[in-house]
Amino acid sequence: MSQSAYHWEARRKQRTIDRKQAAMARLKELEALEQARMAEEAARGEQERRNQEEARRKELEQHLRTRNKGDMKQSLHQRERTIERLMKERTWHNDIIKRMQEEDKDMFQNALMKDHKQKEKVLRNYGLYRGHPSYCIDEEYA
Repeated sequence: MSQSAYHWEARRKQRTIDRKQAAMARLKELEALEQARMAEEAARGEQERRNQEEARRKELEQHLRTRNKGDMKQSLHQRERTIERLMKERTWHNDIIKRMQEEDKDMFQNALMKDHKQKEKVLRNYGLYRGHPSYCIDEEYA
């Protein structure tokens, strides 16, 4: 092999090595740009989240400062009235149950059992199990 052929071969090999190194440098540069872009997006997303949290907090504070105290008192009174009404209904219901005659209780028990069996059949058709009647019927009616 002559000197010039060796020289041309060495230059060709050097050019391939240079191209490979340039491609690797471009890949590293692209990776660095991609990482910088992702870091910027993460920082921007974090900043947006903070801004949204701050806006939500300010809106809540504004709402708490400007809310109508009368409405709160009215809703509290309404809730108390509802609880009183429910307690009266419950005591009335318990009084009625106490006054029921034995025959009324038996009639009521039979009606409840018929209803339970009917619902049990409907649920059975759908592959469901209703359970024992003692779980579905109140103790005071039994």
